[in-house]
Amino acid sequence: MRTAKGVEVDLIVKKEEKLYPFEIKTSMTPNKSFSRHLLSFVQAEENALQPRIIYTGQSYPQFSGVEYVNYKDLNDLLFND
Repeated sequence: MRTAKGVEVDLIVKKEEKLYPFEIKTSMTPNKSFSRHLLSFVQAEENALQPRIIYTGQSYPQFSGVEYVNYKDLNDLLFND
């Protein structure tokens, strides 16, 4: 999905009119640059919440303004959130 200004994220989960944006990365190390598109998307879309990075490293509740989720924890996140 893209915003009117062209900001794109890898995955959007829509629940009850709320948008939950995700970026998917293959890295094991968090990097501030990963969150750039997610944070821009959240600023542009008023109903966007909880930006998250799905990646191969350790889960972190907060790093550079987004949550980092190990791909192995994704099932619990999506269905128990």
